[in-house]
Amino acid sequence: MNPIKNGLARLSLALLLVFSNVAFASPMNDVLPHYNLIEFNIAFILGLSLPVLVIIGFLQPILAVSWRYPALMTLTLLAQFYALLYLQQFQTMTVLATAATFLSLACLWLVEQQGEQFSQSRFNWLVAGALLLFISLALGVKNYDVYPLWLGYIAAITAIAGFVQFSAKNDANIRVLLTWGVTASYSFAVYLWLNVELNLLSMLILAVLSYIANLLTGCWAMVQRLVDKFAQIKLAVNSSEPLVTQPDTVFDPITNLPTYQQGLAQLTHALRNQQDDQFVAIVFKPLNFEQVNKILGHQNSDILLLQLAYSLQKKVSDNPLLLNFASMAAPVKVCRLQGLDFLVVVNASLSNHPINSVVEDICQQLNKSVPQAVSFKSFSLSFELAFGIALQTEKIRSSEALLAQASDALLEAERSHQQICYFDQQASLYTQQQLAKMEKLKQDVKAEKLNWLAYPQVSLSDGKLSGVELAIDWRDNEGTVFSSKEFHQIAEFSGEIHRISRQLVQHAFSVLKAMHDQGAEQKVAINLSSSALLEPDLADFIEQQSLAVGVDMQFLTIEISEQVLLGAPFRARMMIDQLRVLGINIAIDDFSGSYEALRYLRRASIQQVNIECSQLDISDGAQYEKPIVNALINVIRQMNIPIVATGINNQEIAKSYLLMGGNVAQGKAVQSGIHLAEINNWLTAWQARKESV
Repeated sequence: MNPIKNGLARLSLALLLVFSNVAFASPMNDVLPHYNLIEFNIAFILGLSLPVLVIIGFLQPILAVSWRYPALMTLTLLAQFYALLYLQQFQTMTVLATAATFLSLACLWLVEQQGEQFSQSRFNWLVAGALLLFISLALGVKNYDVYPLWLGYIAAITAIAGFVQFSAKNDANIRVLLTWGVTASYSFAVYLWLNVELNLLSMLILAVLSYIANLLTGCWAMVQRLVDKFAQIKLAVNSSEPLVTQPDTVFDPITNLPTYQQGLAQLTHALRNQQDDQFVAIVFKPLNFEQVNKILGHQNSDILLLQLAYSLQKKVSDNPLLLNFASMAAPVKVCRLQGLDFLVVVNASLSNHPINSVVEDICQQLNKSVPQAVSFKSFSLSFELAFGIALQTEKIRSSEALLAQASDALLEAERSHQQICYFDQQASLYTQQQLAKMEKLKQDVKAEKLNWLAYPQVSLSDGKLSGVELAIDWRDNEGTVFSSKEFHQIAEFSGEIHRISRQLVQHAFSVLKAMHDQGAEQKVAINLSSSALLEPDLADFIEQQSLAVGVDMQFLTIEISEQVLLGAPFRARMMIDQLRVLGINIAIDDFSGSYEALRYLRRASIQQVNIECSQLDISDGAQYEKPIVNALINVIRQMNIPIVATGINNQEIAKSYLLMGGNVAQGKAVQSGIHLAEINNWLTAWQARKESV
């Protein structure tokens, strides 16, 4: 059973107790004829108050209501009746003190019924101060002088209650006015009774009526809050949306800022309830904080991170355009996301200025709030912030999507070394296109629809065949042709790079078999230009294919790009040593003369070097490319390592390459790519042409 149903069941039981106690405590009951009037009223008050307090106790978990005011009002009225019945000395002062306390409690209960519309603590101190002042003054004057003082106290408390009711957002109603009319009448009746102008019976009747009126008003307010609770639940059920509650703010223990979940909940609440407003998410981080963790360790660096968070929050806490992630009493406008990322959310609809100007101004405020030098012991650091910004659009109504876009913009800001970067919808479209390409490649690999081409490597001086390089001619749905680097990137991201590498090895040995069958015992090269291909079992797979085809592995050349050597030098070195043990040749592809590549050349671990020469035909840049290519060729020739020039696409490039001392070349000027299904026919025609020369 849920808490609301449980509370209603208990409420019904409590109502039965109310009626039974009222019936039992009624002064009209003939079973107790020896009771006097005051005793009957004491029994009536007890019989009425106890079930009401029980009801409030049952409803407290649901509505967070307080039982202290009705309980204290009951005790105060019982104390007054006791003084009237048994006290002879100090009776006047006791009646005045209890009446003043009753009036103050009635006023405080009215303030509580207004909910969060008023600062309850402020009115509590005001009423409590007035009560203490009255009692202090009453004790210091004579009896006949305290009566005007009592009238002044009645006027003061009534004025406070009237201010509370008429200043509330809900309009004053007849029920509250009647309640305070009866309460004021009871207070004035006490004055008349003290002046012997009103009999005891009339004062007792007004006291009981005032007590009942206040109980009814308080219970009515609780019933109204319970009805509103049911209305919220019904609305949530009908709209198929969860009931939005405002949980206590959860703070990050390191920065003392709201956590990611808290920020996400507040942003979701704002997007749902302020659909006409436009929000902007700003995700930012200190760029140079990772070195702090390395130098100071995480425990000490957390102190610097706390200083940063304090400076950020202090700067923007009063900005009315920013979303509040905590309570209204202590607003917090900055939220910590995962890692070093922070978040602020701007309600751009609250400003008449352009959105970009408002957002960039807030970014500059955050940037200026960072201290020029944050110090810890002898270590000092100047923080540098980068900002990623995402603007809410009609398509974006989800807080998760808005934060994801802002985080992507922050990544782009880091990558491009920008301080402020907006989320680019075109970049999102590009990502979708990349995903489509990956899916197309996965389908083509699974269906073995990749086009494999063989590019002959020929000596330009005598036309002899030096070797063949295998490559993949793959096109996406739009027919786009990709470079080797772009293709390897798509294959690596799609997870198909390992399967493609095995297919590449299989096709390489099938070409070697065909060449050897026709007497052309030349080498076949395959390109492994991705670090993902440096898998430990690749060498074993190559050895298995060599045994299956019957071709020695010395005729296979593995091309490894210079980027792989620099990006994963240890893995590349282990792979090269493993392949060299098997007798496989190693070539460096796209050689640029880097120090790491020259180390491999110096150690005689490389049997071939590929140099890209396609830039030699660019008129504006050729004058700068030729000296570089010429220097590389001279260095490699002095080390007696074979050179293969790639990108020889016209006769002008071929001529320049020959003049530099090169010989073996590959490209369109030599021979276009040959499909593997035509490799046997091409070899036959090539051999026949060379024999006829």
